[in-house]
Amino acid sequence: MTPAGATAYVPNFGSGTVSAIATATNTVAATITTGAGPVNAAIDSTGATAYVTNRTANTVSVIDTATNTVSATLTGYSAPRGIVVVDVEQPVVGGLSPTSGPSTGGTSVTITGTGFTGVTSVKFGTTAATSFTVVSDTQITATTPAHAPATVDVTVSKTAGTSATSAASQYTYLTVADLAPSP
Repeated sequence: MTPAGATAYVPNFGSGTVSAIATATNTVAATITTGAGPVNAAIDSTGATAYVTNRTANTVSVIDTATNTVSATLTGYSAPRGIVVVDVEQPVVGGLSPTSGPSTGGTSVTITGTGFTGVTSVKFGTTAATSFTVVSDTQITATTPAHAPATVDVTVSKTAGTSATSAASQYTYLTVADLAPSP
């Protein structure tokens, strides 16, 4: 079943097909030819992709749910039956405080966002933070490394991936003259 509940995918072992059932009308919207002996189906968290194990064919069919067509066939299995899709949360940087500091580095920056559990690195541009602490799933405290004056993207990474960049994840390194109080 897709996350929105609009379509259910039912493997038909004997015919080597999967029925895409429109749940609003309880009718078969499409019949998708897969490998021989489809047994189980799983849908990714976005609802964009369905995976079907084909026990007799020893394959897994990848179905594009927008078009209800097989987009790929994965091989190398032995009578696959069960399948599970695990969605691991990607880190997202939502803000920085402060958003600027001296080019000499050493500024403590609070990074807010989501998906920070398991973060293994924090970078200011391409340079690793001098140190960082994951305070919670929504907060990291990092110390800026030295960097030439510029605006850089702050990214956090974990096994699941690296945060995308946005205006909210930008940090500006300032010159000493920029930091001096005006007369």
